[in-house]
Amino acid sequence: MDKQEVKQFFDNFSRSSTMQRIDAKHPLDIFLGLSDEGLKTLFVISKIEFGDVKSSKGILVNEYKKDNENILTFKLKDKTIEDLFYIFCSDIIESTRYSQKTNGNAAIINRYLKWRELFAKQKLKILSESEIKGLIGEILFLKKYMIPTFGEEKAINSWLGTMGADQDFVINSTWFEIKSINSGAKGIEISSIEQLDTNEDGKLIVIELNKTASTSSHAINLNELIENTLNGLKNINAKEKFEEIIFNFGYIKDEEYNNYTFEMKRMKTYLVDCNFPRIRRNIIPNEIIALKYEISTSEIEKFYKGDIL
Repeated sequence: MDKQEVKQFFDNFSRSSTMQRIDAKHPLDIFLGLSDEGLKTLFVISKIEFGDVKSSKGILVNEYKKDNENILTFKLKDKTIEDLFYIFCSDIIESTRYSQKTNGNAAIINRYLKWRELFAKQKLKILSESEIKGLIGEILFLKKYMIPTFGEEKAINSWLGTMGADQDFVINSTWFEIKSINSGAKGIEISSIEQLDTNEDGKLIVIELNKTASTSSHAINLNELIENTLNGLKNINAKEKFEEIIFNFGYIKDEEYNNYTFEMKRMKTYLVDCNFPRIRRNIIPNEIIALKYEISTSEIEKFYKGDIL
């Protein structure tokens, strides 16, 4: 259920104190409707108590008992964020679609707590085009190389770049740094000293991603890529970890992402060893605390180790 479908769902209600289950297939008892005060509300009904959950900016949270069941409500109290509330409801619904009733309450509350952080940090906005492109590149590498090589859970647990690590993937005493560039780009931007400043050999993965029309048979957009990745994962822990990672990155499903479509041309691998050209922390003055630099694509061909297909 996307944002527009949530909005249409709410538009069907004309009276207060009414609600309807979102769909018959969802494992949790989640309803949308209007509260006694007429506020647009997401209701969750469970035999298990939810515990103390505090309200956030714009969303009023309350728990009460009725007919021996526990009801948790998320009410829209600030109409200026109505559009975000639809996204919030969509995200709660879809992020818990693979949950079990036994852990459903915790899944909903944990997801809501992440939303509270985003509200507090004012990060509820669409990712930039460069962030979209970078995230697409990392997910493509995850699907094409990491999961087939290491398995779902181990591969996704190694995806540390979005969590603040210096390299994107770290596993088995090696690492992978992912860079998404346009075909024919002359340089590869290294955004910090630390990205390539390590004594262990690793791989620089350069993914050529070009903008393309949405009608192209090879078009990739972030929403579809993430949905297909989640649908393809068999391990529940891997699914939950994947969702946590992309959420921390700042991704929340939005139709706007369908306007950014790319086509992957190549996924090239370069060995980063002691001879690879890079800036090391121990050779620069202490007064320099941060810098960015570019590596020439043509000058590192001798480190090329093949394409990932």
